[in-house]
Amino acid sequence: MEEPIRFDVYGKIDTSRKKEAIVYLDELGVYEKNLELRKAVNEATRENRFTILAKSLGYSDAVSFLGSCDWAKELTLVQEMYYPGGEESFCKQHTLHFGGIFGCHVCSGFYKE
Repeated sequence: MEEPIRFDVYGKIDTSRKKEAIVYLDELGVYEKNLELRKAVNEATRENRFTILAKSLGYSDAVSFLGSCDWAKELTLVQEMYYPGGEESFCKQHTLHFGGIFGCHVCSGFYKE
């Protein structure tokens, strides 16, 4: 039997708050090494693209993160191990990019609280 779905959070980092984002993400431990974190943040801000901000969260923690993350914009939830803008589907109600054929995991209730 499959485990309930967990979520990653992606967003575009506000260029004017890049230093704040680096400190916050370093504390969360999203990236294994500080150099890897700085490179990801620099590339994401330079190219104005999505970057991962939080990994493998339950739904309530992911929503809480969305509400507290004021140093990034265009925040979105993504089914764990997916990337926004790929081949996945999108639920407007939950701002969630998801894979599979069964629809939004939050709508169906198949997710880690």
